[in-house]
Amino acid sequence: MNNRTGKSFRIPVKLAIYIRTTSDNVDYLHDEYLEAYKNFDIIQFYLDDIHGRQPAFNQLMADARKSMFEIVITKSIMNFEDTKDISDVMQTLRTLKQPIAIFFEDENLFSFDIEERYKKRLRERFFGNLQVVNDNE
Repeated sequence: MNNRTGKSFRIPVKLAIYIRTTSDNVDYLHDEYLEAYKNFDIIQFYLDDIHGRQPAFNQLMADARKSMFEIVITKSIMNFEDTKDISDVMQTLRTLKQPIAIFFEDENLFSFDIEERYKKRLRERFFGNLQVVNDNE
């Protein structure tokens, strides 16, 4: 980003990176994330094997409760859906003292965007194109 003087500056955003993959792919993804997010403050990498238990995911959630980071970056929604109910995870992170968003790279979505889209679909489903009129106007 540039300020009015044209000098480059960095917005300090604390990231957590959650990787869930096979063990032979970890080094490649680690390096890819380091390069892609080099202008951010990467607090921690959380690495889980796709075929095993998810102790790193549990640690990520514990660290989120301590407000150690502001955004979780992960490759895909599938990284969370395979382990936990995604809506429960998003609800937990959103209702923390300092809300934490999840960015899903493959889908190019933030967790807050997903919730807004879901709410919009529900409104459309139940109310259709009904216009809400404010009596004060």
